[in-house]
Amino acid sequence: MSCGIKILSNNLLNETVFVSVNQGGNVFNLGEKIIPFNIYAIEGTNAISGTYNVYSPTYKKNYEIIVPNLFNIVPCVSPTPTITPTRTITPTLTPTLTPTITSTISMTPTITPTISITPTKTMTPTVTITPTSPLLCNTLIDYNGSEVYPYISYINIGYTINTIASFEYSAYTIADRFILYYANNLLLDTGYIGSFVYDYGQMYRENFTEHLMGKIDPLTSLEYPNINVTNSAPDGYPFVNSTNEGLFSFVKTSTSQIAKVEVYSCAPLNIWTFKLNCPIEPSVTPTITPTISVTPPISITPTISVTPTISVTPTISITPTNTITPTITPTISVTPPISITPTISVTPTISVTPTNTITPTITPTISITPTISVTPTNTITPTLSITPTISITPSITPTKTITPSITPSTSMFVPTLVYDLDAINYSSVPTNGTTVDGYPLSVSNNGNSISWQSTNSGLFRKSNNVGTDFIYGGPNYVSSQSYSVFMVYKLSATSSGRLLNTQNEGVKDWMMGAYNGRANAFYPNFTVNLSSGPIDTIWHMDWATWDTVSSVGRLYTATPSSAAPTTHTYTATSGSGGGFNQLRLFSRFAATEVQTGDIAFIKVYNGVLSLATIQSLHASYSTRFQ
Repeated sequence: MSCGIKILSNNLLNETVFVSVNQGGNVFNLGEKIIPFNIYAIEGTNAISGTYNVYSPTYKKNYEIIVPNLFNIVPCVSPTPTITPTRTITPTLTPTLTPTITSTISMTPTITPTISITPTKTMTPTVTITPTSPLLCNTLIDYNGSEVYPYISYINIGYTINTIASFEYSAYTIADRFILYYANNLLLDTGYIGSFVYDYGQMYRENFTEHLMGKIDPLTSLEYPNINVTNSAPDGYPFVNSTNEGLFSFVKTSTSQIAKVEVYSCAPLNIWTFKLNCPIEPSVTPTITPTISVTPPISITPTISVTPTISVTPTISITPTNTITPTITPTISVTPPISITPTISVTPTISVTPTNTITPTITPTISITPTISVTPTNTITPTLSITPTISITPSITPTKTITPSITPSTSMFVPTLVYDLDAINYSSVPTNGTTVDGYPLSVSNNGNSISWQSTNSGLFRKSNNVGTDFIYGGPNYVSSQSYSVFMVYKLSATSSGRLLNTQNEGVKDWMMGAYNGRANAFYPNFTVNLSSGPIDTIWHMDWATWDTVSSVGRLYTATPSSAAPTTHTYTATSGSGGGFNQLRLFSRFAATEVQTGDIAFIKVYNGVLSLATIQSLHASYSTRFQ
């Protein structure tokens, strides 16, 4: 007869749950189960004892059931029906959900325990999974199992250089953290991402923190809970970003073939995926500069219209044959003389009227044969007055010979706006705990030194040096993350200090905007610019960028009335540079170095903005402050 335990629940009847069991540090994933269900010997053994983790996706809650060694069955014997000890589990994590999980354990007649178990918080052993050999790029890692802290994977991405590799990841619902290393450099740290219910102040925060308690942060080597850990909330545990998936691209500039991925998950049951795609050649967008070659060249074949000036020179030849007896005086009158009118058609009218006076006694034989031969020699001496009626033959059909001048442009990661704290979206000072793009704001204004003003469509104003009044929030970009911060601000001389500062200076000292009352400052843990110029009270537009691959920090500056930047104003390089852990307005995290003035907005992008994008932003926002 079969032996084992049966798990029941009135509240979760017929619900699908995910089950795993921890036996002495060995975690076995039992997969999906439908309540009620039976558990027999695990993994081919006779042991059923251990810590069972039953996760309900419906309630997003995990229930722990501890089965002590007392119930190991070696060997399994036929039970006596009268012995059916019952365990009743009353979870304490969510008052509204109190499923009763009852294990019916069949034992030998000599064992008759009745056990009532109330789950308590227990430390879960840390499990690390490391594949034995590098995986090939384009391999999808699809994990569905128990806690791993961390899962480590080495991936071969080849030896090509100047190619683009991309990393896809998804945490689904449970909070997980992905870290990517390549060529001994930290390229990406997502922080914990997953459902918002695990974030600070949310309903299932305790489920997240109880499994992270006592674990070591991989980058700072600090033990949780600790507010000095990167991206920590006031409870000493990390914030959880509800953007639970992403795509990160980077340029492969080394021949090193191996990348390393670490995944940190701290729940009894986890589902996550990632894939490191093989590098590809940059896509090329040709810029075509056409050289227009017209074939044939324009050939003008004129139709020559000749208008000749016809000069007619008539040769008048009069050959009279006169046989006269007696004296004949013929009067030959040629009327009119030949008049030549030089027209194209010349018809000279020759009228010959001879007047013959004849003496009657004489019978002359007058043979007058005036052969007047008017032979107009039409000597056409064309004055070639070429009035070309220019007919363009042929009709010109230019053959465009395109000689492309190819300017390759690499298709790269385009930064997106991830945090947009803009006073235009408010009508008063924000309330503590409200969120901006998923990031909670921490606000304290007991001294009423921070106000919202409707000027310039909205701005936040700091009026005095009370450092305990503050607003802070936003992402944790301390390390491994390129970024751009765009801020529009105007200083006042009441108090001089730091206008925008990292909330947590435990890892990096970061500030921008103003330092000691002077504008255009940027200090990403090293000096890009700390101005010593005059103090002014005009609007400033600053863009601070950090490239984590090249370790270059840049600052672009302008005013609303000036032209857009044509290049960076300041630049510097340092391997010690980095970013911020949330952004604090008007002072340092210790409520010191207070700077008074106005901040219209702070916009954070998850990459380095191009100059063209900065110029476009200047054009879009400058009119608001003129």
